[in-house]
Amino acid sequence: MAAPTPQQPEEPIHISVDDHEAFMQRHLPDLGQEVEDSQVFTWRLSNWKKLERKISSPEFPCGGHKWRVATSRPQKVP
Repeated sequence: MAAPTPQQPEEPIHISVDDHEAFMQRHLPDLGQEVEDSQVFTWRLSNWKKLERKISSPEFPCGGHKWRVATSRPQKVP
């Protein structure tokens, strides 16, 4: 009987954020719930270093609710 061989690490799969369906399949876990709605929201940020430390996106609708994305950047940006 042959000795088991160690598993090779999987090659990283690079998926474009513009391929919305593939990106969701790869990065969003299946929680066993029915998906009622799926939307794509693009929030373009420019001059990252000049933005306030904490910022919120414009409001956008999804699943019958209004949402905002909030983010903050580190105080020291290289």
